[in-house]
Amino acid sequence: MDLSHQEPYSEAIGKKFVLQQDLYIYTFRKSTHLYLGNAFGLPNKVDQKYIKTKYSDGFIIGIAQVGQTIEIDQFLEEYAPLASSSNYCFIKLIDKNVINFGQLDATDLVNIKDNPPYTKTWGDPPIFNPKYALPLPSEGVWWK
Repeated sequence: MDLSHQEPYSEAIGKKFVLQQDLYIYTFRKSTHLYLGNAFGLPNKVDQKYIKTKYSDGFIIGIAQVGQTIEIDQFLEEYAPLASSSNYCFIKLIDKNVINFGQLDATDLVNIKDNPPYTKTWGDPPIFNPKYALPLPSEGVWWK
């Protein structure tokens, strides 16, 4: 179910963040999504030489570099039979001189279930783990 048009998630759509470290863009063999992060099994050091490299269950297709701007694009909630729901956060790389990979699943960079965008106050953590991405300075602390 798409949560993007429902409050309070809709308030976070379009917000911009700056990457604080290099991250892989990768996919899994049986997935239709592209992912942004440093998932288990990926090389620890992010390096261009690993692009087009297969790893345990996937394939590295690119790198998002420190300083690049990302924008929250969509929040989804998925239900599975006999299981709890899973929430996902999708972003886009929005820098002009960057390959457009389209929508990327950035759920590894955020714990949207325990740290939803609508609980934000000045003292709360930002949506993304700060070691991965911080709010774009012009966005300010928008969640108050």
